[in-house]
Amino acid sequence: MSDFEEQTINAIRNLFAQVHTLQHINIRDILKPEIFRLYQNTLQQAYDSLTTVEDALIAIGMKLEYEHFRLGGAVDELEPLMIRPHSKSDRVMEILDAKMSELDGNADLA
Repeated sequence: MSDFEEQTINAIRNLFAQVHTLQHINIRDILKPEIFRLYQNTLQQAYDSLTTVEDALIAIGMKLEYEHFRLGGAVDELEPLMIRPHSKSDRVMEILDAKMSELDGNADLA
């Protein structure tokens, strides 16, 4: 795992932990100095973690779009060369189309 991936995973874990801590702060206790400091520090750490996670998502999204563009262009060019096996339903439709064409041709002669 790369440092980038490890930092992102740690930031996500930290974000969940900070939100969990905030959920357990009682509103009535917020005026106590130690609880107020805990609130402020926890909130700041949570937003720092959120920023790290958001930056990581943007970066990985850009990488995804680049790879999609890179590989999608190749697929578009190579698609006509790809051999696709026919499914049974495809084969049935081909036979049906051929028979319908024969019937249409015979109808013109009558």
